[in-house]
Amino acid sequence: SCDAYIFGRLNEFVNAYYEATGDDGTIINSGHRTYEEQEALLTSRIESVGEEEAYKYVAIPGYSEHHTGYALDIVSYENSEAAGWYVDNCWLYGFIHRYPEDKQDITGIHYEYWHFRYVGEPHAEIIMLNDIVLEEYIEMLYLYSYDSPLIFEAHDGVTYQIYYAACDGEPTDGGKTDIYVPIGVEHDISGNNVDGFVITTVMDSANTAQ
Repeated sequence: SCDAYIFGRLNEFVNAYYEATGDDGTIINSGHRTYEEQEALLTSRIESVGEEEAYKYVAIPGYSEHHTGYALDIVSYENSEAAGWYVDNCWLYGFIHRYPEDKQDITGIHYEYWHFRYVGEPHAEIIMLNDIVLEEYIEMLYLYSYDSPLIFEAHDGVTYQIYYAACDGEPTDGGKTDIYVPIGVEHDISGNNVDGFVITTVMDSANTAQ
């Protein structure tokens, strides 16, 4: 299974694909995997293709995005051209194409047309517009702080402020980090899985209010 939070967006994503193409052959090859499942997958792949080839596509147990519950392998068993639609439109539903062909030196993972990661709005749109991957986006956000945030108006008219806050001390030492957010606005705080937090605030949603 995947994180329950993303199921609504995933359903919208898959339904939009069906409406656009008429193809009802979408399948989710893989969602959440436990450490043991990843270990079994890697062992099986090594036995079938050898270590060098296996490590191109299968992450070491403990390091797979599938452990997070936010990664999905999406394909169509009826339409070999489906990948193009998924890649072009995933950002509209908060997903990113995680391992593109021209970013293998950055992600460390060979091209996987089927692998998508939910990062939410507006992050997926920013990543798409800048033609970057998640690693590059995390690096980019280091440039923005509470006092100097990234201001971004999404395609639906909502304006966001996004910035980075570093952890106080080592992430594993049990310490606490003070994070500043604007008063009276909707905000979300997410760990960047590296060394700090990404804060996303909704500054103006008037354009989408009904």
